[in-house]
Amino acid sequence: MLAVSSDLQDETGHKMRIKKVYEDKNTKHLLVLIEETDKGDNCEVEVEGNITSDVVAISKTDYEISFDRVKKVENCEKEETTEETPTEGQSSPQQ
Repeated sequence: MLAVSSDLQDETGHKMRIKKVYEDKNTKHLLVLIEETDKGDNCEVEVEGNITSDVVAISKTDYEISFDRVKKVENCEKEETTEETPTEGQSSPQQ
């Protein structure tokens, strides 16, 4: 088994996964590519501690294993607010 995990995150929305495992038989080496994704500044997140992790099954090996990490930011679309404009014959609400 091969597992990765993040540090303690203060907010929800953090993701981590093992994207690919590269094998070099000549040098007896495995390179594990990890993809981490965080929510962008315009995303709603909750303040809640969490740890993300991922696990993959590999055969028993005596290969050297190293890890490479790619970080991505997942932006959220802002909800568009539309203002209703009064049509002819209607009045706008009084404040």
